Amino acid sequence: MFEEGMGLVDWDAVQQRAGQSKSSSSSQPLQAFALPERPLTSSSTHGDDKPIPEDDPRRIAFERAMAIVPPFAEGRIALTRIKTAPRAGDISIDDIINKSLLRKACLSTYVIDEDWLFSKLLVGAKVCIARAKPGSVGANVTQIALSKDVMFIFPSNPQRFGTMHIKLMVLWFPTYLRVAVMSANLVDYDWETLENVVFCQDFKFIPKSQSSAATMGSFGRDLVTIMRCMGYPEEVLSDMSNYDYRPAIGELVGSVPGVHSASSLNSWGHRALGVKVAKIAAERKMDLSRCEVAFQTSSMGALKTEWLQRVLCSCRGDPNGDATLSAVKGQGLQAISIMFPSKTTVYQSKYGYAGGGTLYFSESYWKAADFPRHVMRDACLQTHRHAHPRQGTRIILCHPVDKIYKISSSPVLAVPPPSDTDPIDGWMYVGSHNATSSAWGASFDTDTPFATATPKFSINNWELGVVLPMRGVQQGTPVRGPSLLVPFVYPGKPYGRDDPFLKLGK
Repeated sequence: MFEEGMGLVDWDAVQQRAGQSKSSSSSQPLQAFALPERPLTSSSTHGDDKPIPEDDPRRIAFERAMAIVPPFAEGRIALTRIKTAPRAGDISIDDIINKSLLRKACLSTYVIDEDWLFSKLLVGAKVCIARAKPGSVGANVTQIALSKDVMFIFPSNPQRFGTMHIKLMVLWFPTYLRVAVMSANLVDYDWETLENVVFCQDFKFIPKSQSSAATMGSFGRDLVTIMRCMGYPEEVLSDMSNYDYRPAIGELVGSVPGVHSASSLNSWGHRALGVKVAKIAAERKMDLSRCEVAFQTSSMGALKTEWLQRVLCSCRGDPNGDATLSAVKGQGLQAISIMFPSKTTVYQSKYGYAGGGTLYFSESYWKAADFPRHVMRDACLQTHRHAHPRQGTRIILCHPVDKIYKISSSPVLAVPPPSDTDPIDGWMYVGSHNATSSAWGASFDTDTPFATATPKFSINNWELGVVLPMRGVQQGTPVRGPSLLVPFVYPGKPYGRDDPFLKLGK
């Protein structure tokens, strides 16, 4: 069933076969996903419990492989490689998956083309894919084994409305684990036609005897937590602790649908963003109190002033608003902007009107009397990318007011390694979150009609992104380590007499 050239999945047939063989509830397919303890380490043994000799060719080969530095050990942030206009520094899905070495994969997507995706994977690799549940799949079905090598899981959502929007790859190679977080779905259009953004980093294998809370770090813990929330089976996650996540260059920020309170209040959404940027600011000697923030987005919701004020507090490292909300309310949202393409920008792009096919901004939202239009800016492509269609990227830039000259005149943003604790120019976010309350969450407090005695925080979507420290660097300046060529003109310009690219009606 898992072969190149495979067509779209016939879910009715899959469920019928699964019911006949009871494979959906059987643990046998799951057991195949639990990779064995990495062989041929110093603690490995033969069946007779004798240590493998140091001169054993298999052990020598393994130790040589362990000595090789993984390709993305220092992390990488890049734009997807447009098929019609490839550019040095861009990244393709083949670069990430590297199917000739892949042993196991956990993937997550909003939209999927199974035929295209499976052509990118090697037959025999174990693949577990999280996706929105197709309408023909039974309401009580949480996972389906498509074959002995391929399993689909369907993250649940207790909210009335919401989307499974996470774009994630966790890839197991012989001596390291690769984590990729992106704005691209598992379809060729997102990787070869649209301009999307990808974070990617490799983490080296360590024996269980060396793994600890320290080697997991916040990145490893957050990764396992959100994958567990999504419903990846424990057999799939069984060896996640066998890798050293301490070199992570950023912090994960996820959104899990539901109403959160008490201990989980600041665990997800923009409240979690506030916790993470506060940590980065403390480690990097950054003052967040006067920061400006710009959200570049491809989908818009019904923005409210009160919500934007709360989000700005989180961007300044104050998720509860205790220290900054009063000042933010007095500033009239001058420190926040939302970047979304104008009609002119879309019409003048390579594919014209069709290039805006995956953009979403309802005309009814834009024309609402209480919509804060003054925060909106045009998301124009940089001139060096003018031949490309519009972006699918979701990027946030945050920096102190007096640093805007460094960011706006520097199309390259460099990410310092964890060992570099010198002051930074700001932070950036890349991932799946759009600038909506469905993605980032909204508080039920005294600023809304849904006031409650106990603070509550509601999220509709599954989302995931990475927050990273950054410094502005002039294009052409040598940069050691990961960097991102900003794909849009910053600061964004007001629409003027133009309008955003709107979907007519509701």
